[in-house]
Amino acid sequence: MSDVTYKVRVNRPCRLFIDDEEIMVLEESQLTKINLPEGEYLRKVVAIDNSAIYDETAIVLSGASKLDIIMLDTTELEDAKRDALPNEIFKVGDLYFMPSRDKFSVEIAHDEEYKYNHKDIHIPEQIVYAGYIYPITSIGWEAFAGCEALTSVTIPNNVTSIGEGAFFGCKALTSITIPNSVTSIGEEAFADCEALTSVTIPNSVTSIGKGAFAGSSLTSPIYNAHCFAYMPTSYSGAYIIPEGIKQIAGGAFRYCKALTSVVIPNSVTSIGEEAFADCSSLTSPIYNAHCFAYMPTSYSGAYIIPEGIKQIAGGAFRYCKALTSVVIPNSVTSIGESAFNGCSSLTSPIYNAHCFAYMPTSYSGAYTIPEGIKQISDYAFRGCKALTSIIIPDSVMSIGNYALSDCKTLVTVTIGNSVMSIGEDAFANCNALTSVIIPNSVTRIGDGAFNSCYCLTSVTIGNSVTSIGSAAFFKCYGLTFVTIPNSVTSIGSHAFYQCSCLKSVTIGDSVVSIGEGAFASCEDLTFVTFLDGVTSIGNEAFSECKALTSVNIPNSVKNIGKRAFNYCFYLSSVTIGANVMSIGNGAFYGTGIYNNPSNWTNGALYINDCLIVGDIKLVGNYTIKPGTRVVADTAFADCSSLISVTIPKSLTSIGEDAFKWCKSLTVLNYVGTKDEWEKVKKCEGWEIGSNIQVIRCTDGEITVKKSR
Repeated sequence: MSDVTYKVRVNRPCRLFIDDEEIMVLEESQLTKINLPEGEYLRKVVAIDNSAIYDETAIVLSGASKLDIIMLDTTELEDAKRDALPNEIFKVGDLYFMPSRDKFSVEIAHDEEYKYNHKDIHIPEQIVYAGYIYPITSIGWEAFAGCEALTSVTIPNNVTSIGEGAFFGCKALTSITIPNSVTSIGEEAFADCEALTSVTIPNSVTSIGKGAFAGSSLTSPIYNAHCFAYMPTSYSGAYIIPEGIKQIAGGAFRYCKALTSVVIPNSVTSIGEEAFADCSSLTSPIYNAHCFAYMPTSYSGAYIIPEGIKQIAGGAFRYCKALTSVVIPNSVTSIGESAFNGCSSLTSPIYNAHCFAYMPTSYSGAYTIPEGIKQISDYAFRGCKALTSIIIPDSVMSIGNYALSDCKTLVTVTIGNSVMSIGEDAFANCNALTSVIIPNSVTRIGDGAFNSCYCLTSVTIGNSVTSIGSAAFFKCYGLTFVTIPNSVTSIGSHAFYQCSCLKSVTIGDSVVSIGEGAFASCEDLTFVTFLDGVTSIGNEAFSECKALTSVNIPNSVKNIGKRAFNYCFYLSSVTIGANVMSIGNGAFYGTGIYNNPSNWTNGALYINDCLIVGDIKLVGNYTIKPGTRVVADTAFADCSSLISVTIPKSLTSIGEDAFKWCKSLTVLNYVGTKDEWEKVKKCEGWEIGSNIQVIRCTDGEITVKKSR
């Protein structure tokens, strides 16, 4: 194997590494030659700047003759690193990843490919992507769920969170060691791991979700210095929770049918939902000085919760069918989800000076929440099918999850001017609700907050809202127009999905991202105004908006997702801003532009300076139009008769799988130097599936090595 000579220059003192091995120190502005065997890459450049260390990377492509590494200033590095990561799931090696919110780290993501085909998984500390190092800090939602063959997993010491259902249903997993970097374990993270007999939770963990170890074969109580996570369902008799514990996880003692009594120390200040559900041998209320945890379902009559209690746990009184009344002391400031669900003998509203806890589902007519109440608890009015209107006073600051969901005859709602958050599915399935004014005090509209409010025709979003959750207005068929205020920075996935009567949308200038499917299947949508602020348009964001005729994508946009505008049949005019760097597969497939042959030039569809797609019938040698800046994902996919492609010097980025299945394509001719080619952004796998062997530049050739 021959050596390759690299010429390296940096603009500040640096150390160079191959993987984690330092190979030399470079002086500022000094040109240094480095000889490495072909295939060995410079992996990392660490700058020394007033004792600060910038851990950034520069990958040298195999076969390159030289590379000048220019260390950017911190701001430029941050921007470059953020821009390098895609906004969706991507693959490195055998694992799939999602970027973190700040895009400086990544989490392992869920993908169906994981199921059934992994026995041993070693999670690395970091990945290299597009020339940058990203630490792996989280194991995401259902990342390895259903890997029934998985027997062992190694988690590195920089992972801080294990997400909901991360290892759910890993039936062969027998033991797990959680590193002391982890601070949180999500709901059902290891649920239904039937063979799991050993787990160690370090004291770094301060939060454990509901049912984290439910359905395992653990035979001893699982806890650390802070959290009590799990009691084996076979436990029999009395139990004293160790002193010092601060949290009892949701479902921790669930189904311990032979548990006869529990002592909770006063160190415990938080008890999760259904912590003692289905403990049928418990005959007395379970609580300590701070938290009320559980009332036996056999309890009959009235009950006064002791003074001083601050929290009523979720499900605490659930299915106490003979409970006739409850007095909640004013010391209580937090009431958990469904605390009084199924208490069918309660005939009056349950609340104290701070929290509205429960309305009997039989309530009929209008209702005004008493002044002074600050919180409407989760599920408080759920299923009150005869509730027709509600007034929420200015004292209320939060509306809980599912608080008024399934109130089928609720026509009007007045939201007070102090409400700051509207919870998940808070008004979901309120089929008769016709209009809502969200006051300026609200900063967050939760996921599904108004989903399936079929008759909602008017919504005013206050000018303090910063995020609109996923599916927030899903299937609000009656909505005709929406103005997204300038305060909003993100619109969640499917936020306005299938709002089929929506005709006009104005998106404020602070919106940075439009989520996946956010306005998909809004069939009457004819007018969308993007103000200059949006940087990312998600996958299928405007898919099947069949009445949309024109779109002006502003200069702020950098990424257009997969199928973003596909099947917008009447979309005949599109302007793409000058800073777009990536365009997803099928972004404009089936649009008026795509379907009109007159818009195709020399066998390819161009929009402004972006090549969207080439005709699969292209044969022989193809020259990309001069001035072209972006080649979209899969642009030449299936062009199996292409032999060579000539690329103009103007090109700045090539999309993922751009030449996939181009089996006859062996050469790219680049109208620029080798240095200029190295600066072109190439998405992961841009050349995969082709037979490209060489890039012919004006000053020589570059041998191509496949990226994966």
